Amino acid sequence: MIQDRILTDEKTTTFLRTQDVTADLERAARLRENLRAGSDLRHVGTVPMVIAEQWSRECGERIGTAGFKEYLQRKLQDGEFSKLAIGKF
Repeated sequence: MIQDRILTDEKTTTFLRTQDVTADLERAARLRENLRAGSDLRHVGTVPMVIAEQWSRECGERIGTAGFKEYLQRKLQDGEFSKLAIGKF
């Protein structure tokens, strides 16, 4: 579930969007453990929506575009986000 909150003080307003991604990480781990070699279909990663939105802003591409796909591949291969990766590209 995605939660949006607005935090304000006298000088700033902060929009905070959060999502509990525990279930996504557990699902990715299960999929990695049960990979079947030789399949025509590939599942390369599980990316929570709040992270996809952040990456979309970072790369300047809309989710679903070729530019976003390239950025997504780089991020999933990065060690920081490797737990979201399932298979190989």
